[in-house]
Amino acid sequence: MALGQSSRWDPKMTAPATVCFDSELEMYASIHVFFRDNKVVGSDNSFVTPDNVVWTITPPTGPAYTYNRATDPRPASILWVDGNGQTIMLDITMVGTYRVSATLHDRVSGTNYVRTVYKDIVVTDCSLAECFGNYRPQTNFVEDFGDFVAGGPRRPVTTGTIEYEYNGNAYTSANTNNWPLEDNDYTVYYHAIRGGRPEWGDIYDHTNDGRLGGMLIANSAHEKKTFYKREVNDLCPGAKYNFSAWFINLNSLQVLNNTCASYNDDYRYAGVTFIVRNAATGIAIGSFYTGDVSMDLRRNDPGTHRLTGWQRYGGTVTLPPGVTDVTVEIRNENPGGCGNDIAVDDISFEFCAPD
Repeated sequence: MALGQSSRWDPKMTAPATVCFDSELEMYASIHVFFRDNKVVGSDNSFVTPDNVVWTITPPTGPAYTYNRATDPRPASILWVDGNGQTIMLDITMVGTYRVSATLHDRVSGTNYVRTVYKDIVVTDCSLAECFGNYRPQTNFVEDFGDFVAGGPRRPVTTGTIEYEYNGNAYTSANTNNWPLEDNDYTVYYHAIRGGRPEWGDIYDHTNDGRLGGMLIANSAHEKKTFYKREVNDLCPGAKYNFSAWFINLNSLQVLNNTCASYNDDYRYAGVTFIVRNAATGIAIGSFYTGDVSMDLRRNDPGTHRLTGWQRYGGTVTLPPGVTDVTVEIRNENPGGCGNDIAVDDISFEFCAPD
């Protein structure tokens, strides 16, 4: 049966449209396929989850390759795969366009159903410039959101401004009244579940070094809003500065595989834009988009993965003549809804000395 002849067996692929590449960091795409429709065929309604999936990956350069979890050893480029091969985490190793194709197989009421779906993932170079020298002017800053004591209260952002609504309600395991972050809510806390939502990952702050460090946690709004904004003064016109932060997709495998699919909704990947503006005019000097940021599915493997999935994003600007004051801003770029839940840590603005 040709694709599109029956909505009952409509295959759906959830995949990022764009991914940033940095040769100094590990970049990846978490991808999920399923049958969109959940109408019952006879007494069997298992076809939402296919029996088996065969993946074909075509990288920007080099030969395409096929992976069937049921019969093949997992290639090095597939960093993680679930039990029936329905969800994979693809290693992104080069700039260009990846084509990802999945053929879904299912047998229901004595009939074999086979459907193929594909998507293209565009990968762009988002490498940060390397800074040299030891000069560290006072205008440099790193916002690490401080430390917490176990079970202590949540905090609002105090070093900058944010357009999200602060949710300071205390976590309680007995119920989920008031404390989970709803759309457009944020807080600063040391743990993604206790500070966020029960279905998110077991994630701690990026600078976890034996302390309970804070991070900015947000349930992204449907519209574009600012996560963090701060003014920096007394800079050097003509100089280069790096504006960056560590960023993580908080959503769990459950959210990618079940929650959004159950709502018959598209999963929204996390994604923000870093913006540096002339403080006097509001005109953007530079902006840098993260692309669609996937969750790191290796958090599902045995062991402790509280720090797994943090990635650094940002960019470099050269200040125009006469500009000494700027505002730095991190803004939600992707739509909210099902998904797009993030934490940000170690926001940094630093002078970039010439080599």
